[in-house]
Amino acid sequence: MSSLADAAAAEVMREFSENGCVIRRHILSAAEIATLQTAAGNLARVAECNPRDAFYNYYLPHRTNKGVLYDVYHRDPDFRRVAESPNLISFIRRVLGKEFYLFENSVVYKPRVKENAVPWHQDFMYTKGDPEKAIVWIALDKIDESNGCLHVLPGTHKSGALPRLEVKGETHAKRTNRRYADERKAVLVIMEPGDALICNQYLLHSFKRVDVDAKR
Repeated sequence: MSSLADAAAAEVMREFSENGCVIRRHILSAAEIATLQTAAGNLARVAECNPRDAFYNYYLPHRTNKGVLYDVYHRDPDFRRVAESPNLISFIRRVLGKEFYLFENSVVYKPRVKENAVPWHQDFMYTKGDPEKAIVWIALDKIDESNGCLHVLPGTHKSGALPRLEVKGETHAKRTNRRYADERKAVLVIMEPGDALICNQYLLHSFKRVDVDAKR
């Protein structure tokens, strides 16, 4: 039994190392998913009406124009409980090792604006001298082409930080130079509610534009 578990762990680490991302299916229960869906909806509604919430002076301010609610681990006990769930922690440790810390956390959704596409980019492009990071993304809805699923370019993390630029006036202004993103090699990441994805921060990824009625 131990050898089977070790083999599975080795395969997960190999996939993450080779592709820059790996998925664990159904990491959350139906009850946990429903709880987070309600919590995310409540947070978004409050933020869209009043972005200066009670935590505004202590944590990152929400950016509803970009569809990002920041520091939900600190702002909402439901998100904190799920972030500390044994299933999730076990998966992260299998990929990243036993020692890690939470650098930033957020809820990401399609904002109610026309420009909700996210161009090719690497995460934390503008931080320098920091330890390398990984992104853990948990789907709260079914994510497919109809609502702007994630597109990735496997293996691009191996190039490290790529040249970047900023396009003034765009909703998502910071992006990687498109000459480094070969869209012919893009892979769609289809996810069910409760699936978890871990990505290397340097993995090139993007989201397509969808109608504003798409679910969070």
